[in-house]
Amino acid sequence: MWLNLPHQKAENFVFTMPDFQEGGNLDVSQLNPSLLEADSNDPYTNFNWKNLPNWINSDGILFNTIEGLDKLGLTYFHRKLGIPVWAIGPIPWTVSNKQRVDNEAGEETEKFIKFLDEKEEKSVLYISFGSQNRISASQMMELAKALDKANRVNFIWVVRPPLGFDINMEFRAEEWFPVEILAHKSVGAFLTHCGWN
Repeated sequence: MWLNLPHQKAENFVFTMPDFQEGGNLDVSQLNPSLLEADSNDPYTNFNWKNLPNWINSDGILFNTIEGLDKLGLTYFHRKLGIPVWAIGPIPWTVSNKQRVDNEAGEETEKFIKFLDEKEEKSVLYISFGSQNRISASQMMELAKALDKANRVNFIWVVRPPLGFDINMEFRAEEWFPVEILAHKSVGAFLTHCGWN
């Protein structure tokens, strides 16, 4: 995808990858922000354009995923590159990453934990579409309407800002909720984009 950026030619925000038809339709909202903003002036794009073709010279590639979730994608990379690919995930966070998360979450985490502590066991819905995915404004509105109609649904919804929005202008960047929320006894369900990493 990085090499030809097919999403930039998408009609109605939906596209397919020419050499991965079995992958079906993809929505632009599912893409990583760095991919959405890719162009020839972007250093990260140029890095990928330079380095991705060299993957073919590798003896194999390790992916931080689970074969049961990404078998189709792993098959694609094996076919495309002609080298072995292995799913080695999930790779757990290192201690240093966990400490960074704990430090960044700080007092805000305590507020959320207090909220969860006040709720009954398995009574809270945690909604997060991951760090690399977005839902459209209309999808977000429909989900909000459904939650409103459900009445008495306790939920925590992690929402990413729209493209081009500077979160630092409106919010403190450290005010995000860590993944550890899922371990709390009051969380009974997790609504996500069907990926895991």
